[in-house]
Amino acid sequence: MGGRIIYSLDDLGNSRIKLTKPLSITLVINEDEVIAKCKALGLYGSGKQPQDAINELCKSIVDYYETLSEERDRLGPLPQGHWEFLKGIIEEEGKR
Repeated sequence: MGGRIIYSLDDLGNSRIKLTKPLSITLVINEDEVIAKCKALGLYGSGKQPQDAINELCKSIVDYYETLSEERDRLGPLPQGHWEFLKGIIEEEGKR
């Protein structure tokens, strides 16, 4: 028996990269797995428990942000859109 829960993420669990606005994610709860999905970025995380899936998704978001930041001068249209979106909701500690 599965279900979906819309969840508002307000912390990525990273001391350097902070969300300045909540990020809407969806938790898909299946019998043996939970998937946390961020539709805006096309990213997901999975785990046995909701918090495990959320933690994995947060790590994916941070990793993706760092990759986009490093490659920002060479991004195609889709990643450029993701970069613009993330710049609007993320603040790096020490880069104000």
